Amino acid sequence: MQARSLSFAALATGVMFSGTTAAPVTLKYRIKQVSEQEADLTVAGQGKQQQRSGSSMFVTITYTDSAAGRTVHFVVDSAVADSGTPDIIKASFDSLRGQAFHGFLANGKVTSLKAMKDGQATTGIATLIGTLTPRIKPGTKVGAAWSDTTDATNEVPSGNIATRTVANYKASAQEMRDGVKALKVDVASSSALTGQQSGNTIEGTGTGTATYYVAPDGRLVASSITSMSTLAVTSPQLPEPIPVTIKGSVTVTAIK
Repeated sequence: MQARSLSFAALATGVMFSGTTAAPVTLKYRIKQVSEQEADLTVAGQGKQQQRSGSSMFVTITYTDSAAGRTVHFVVDSAVADSGTPDIIKASFDSLRGQAFHGFLANGKVTSLKAMKDGQATTGIATLIGTLTPRIKPGTKVGAAWSDTTDATNEVPSGNIATRTVANYKASAQEMRDGVKALKVDVASSSALTGQQSGNTIEGTGTGTATYYVAPDGRLVASSITSMSTLAVTSPQLPEPIPVTIKGSVTVTAIK
């Protein structure tokens, strides 16, 4: 079995959010992502294989409130993969450049997500939209703490992954960020996942941490997310599962 890109490190943490801000509002962000994967292919006679990928994206997201939730219009203004990123992942980022997606955000989930261009895949876009939309109630004060459990099924190349995540939040401070007195919210999460990809069965667990800085009007000012996933990939052609570890990081910065 050849090592495949299991490009769902962010999904493994399950850190997905929704929020409430005045509508309509258009925001721009820079998103930096890094993923490091190690697959131990000893059982297949190939030893350990490592893969690193990274990317920078500039995006525009527009929210419009409705009675039942918020419509979301997401545009990828630019997407550039790092020089060491495998060609197959570079190609997927190249295809995103200039693409637009439209969906609906309610109760912490992005639904009815559609690409504005026929044939354009929506893989990972719902996760990105969720990352830009912290689920923090207006008027939340420093010291507030709460928990949330999320069940999500996400498509990955040639398969899908179902994840259950328990996230614990704490509003820990107020800090000046980009000229705004923002509420700092720390998140610790744990997750369990199962799914299929390219005919293989995937099971595993993940942990994640995140820090969000949210302006008084509910918009995200900045954030950072780290994740760690430990997976077992079972192939019908192999006698034992392949251990896979994935480390990921995401950094978001608002652009004026």
